[in-house]
Amino acid sequence: MTASSKLVLSSFPGTFLLFALLAVVWWVDAAWGYAGLVCGLCNMGTLDWHRLLREKDGYTQGKLALCAGLAYPWLLAAIAVEARDRVLVLSNGWSAHLGDLYAVAAAGVFACFYLVMLMVLALTWEAFRADGFERAVRNIGLTVLSFVFPCWMLAFALFCLVGMDAAGGTLPREAFSILVWLMVVTKLADLFAHGCGVLFGGRLFESARMAPVQHPATTWEGFMGAMILTADAGFILAYCLRFPILHKPFFLIAVLLAIVLLAYFGNFASSLVRRSFGREDAPDAFGRWGSGIALTGSLAFTVGVAVVGGLLLLGLSNVFPAVAD
Repeated sequence: MTASSKLVLSSFPGTFLLFALLAVVWWVDAAWGYAGLVCGLCNMGTLDWHRLLREKDGYTQGKLALCAGLAYPWLLAAIAVEARDRVLVLSNGWSAHLGDLYAVAAAGVFACFYLVMLMVLALTWEAFRADGFERAVRNIGLTVLSFVFPCWMLAFALFCLVGMDAAGGTLPREAFSILVWLMVVTKLADLFAHGCGVLFGGRLFESARMAPVQHPATTWEGFMGAMILTADAGFILAYCLRFPILHKPFFLIAVLLAIVLLAYFGNFASSLVRRSFGREDAPDAFGRWGSGIALTGSLAFTVGVAVVGGLLLLGLSNVFPAVAD
């Protein structure tokens, strides 16, 4: 069995575990289940980073990075739910929609504040050490990077908790189905890319490797196969979920191609992180279930961009109604 084949097989257990968890949360259809899934994925990435950073010579902020990363998604989920509930209790009728906007704003302010405070704490942590300027800058950069990717980016999915039904604690099926679709399509893009790379790598292009330094396992054939197969699978899933976007097929194709590109960027980032620590590309931090960074890396890019971009478009449509029409 070749190294590429082993890489593909090693990514299957973690991916199918994710699919199983998504199915359970879909069946439960409750805010706490959705929050637990997203927070658990964020914590997996944080624990993976902690394992890598413990082996980094001269790194002194391991406890800070670990505590900050583990606590953040749970605090963000609590703030999103609490802010909306309080506003809904104090308002009714049309003004209830302001509860959603208030909760989104509160969660956004908290996300930015938390990131800034982590930078301040990391800087203060190094201010009283005599380890040299270059080492201090490296430690601060590692702490911030371990928090932003993938924990901070992936946790933007928790903004969708704002849309839950305060009375029953359930999520709107339409909003949640879009996120499930996004996560499934992202991981399918990963599987299709690996599989097509193993089967057809080097047969169509003389230079098979797409990014030999950042991610040696990626191939141009895998990229093309992921584009085609992900577009097909995304259409089928969208049809099964009865998305209104099916009436705009060209826009849906553009979205699916963007998902593949963002998934590739996430995989490049996770591979580059592991290689910078002298690790092999094959996930191993969580044994047979794979690496937390590898499992959530592509999701962090697609989910983060989709949620933030969706909120921006929603805000623009409210400010400029003509744009939405």
